Amino acid sequence: MDKFGRVAAYALANCGNDFSAKSVSDCLRKKEGFEVSVQSVHSYLDLMEEAYLLKRVSIYDISGKAVMSSKPKNYALDNGLRYIMTNTVDIQNGYFLENLVYLELLGRGYKVYVGRKYNGEIDFVAVKDGKKCFIQVAYILADGAMVEREFGAFSSVRDASPKYVISMDPFDMSRDGITHISLADFLEGKKELYLS
Repeated sequence: MDKFGRVAAYALANCGNDFSAKSVSDCLRKKEGFEVSVQSVHSYLDLMEEAYLLKRVSIYDISGKAVMSSKPKNYALDNGLRYIMTNTVDIQNGYFLENLVYLELLGRGYKVYVGRKYNGEIDFVAVKDGKKCFIQVAYILADGAMVEREFGAFSSVRDASPKYVISMDPFDMSRDGITHISLADFLEGKKELYLS
């Protein structure tokens, strides 16, 4: 496989993870024994974005209420191609579900950002017509620790915009003003997101 193919496979396998061209270059050098410059990684990512293979997502600074220029995460624009190129798609992996939600939000016409706050991250900030909401995505809220982690991600967010947790759980687990939506209901359009 050529350098572009290796970088493409790495980028698609790591959708939803924090991402830097330097980490890709270092990883490919250490694990696969070949050199690819940081600039080449950037060029390959540019090509992948131009070819609609992936989308690099900007950060939304929740405290400052502004979009930042850095793009720390990539999301695949075709999960089928992602699976073919990487053979690593696991529905129990939260990043796979994040990618599904990301694609659905794009399809519904939202601008989508990764939310950053001083003590962590919110999976998505969805914006349309100058209004927004915050979204956390999880596979299953299996225990109290998982519930606390996903709902607790909003604890330091002082913005009054609606907050959602989307998971595979079929029953409503909404609490503390945060709305829980099952992934199936969201993807089937049975539940809408409200923005403010």
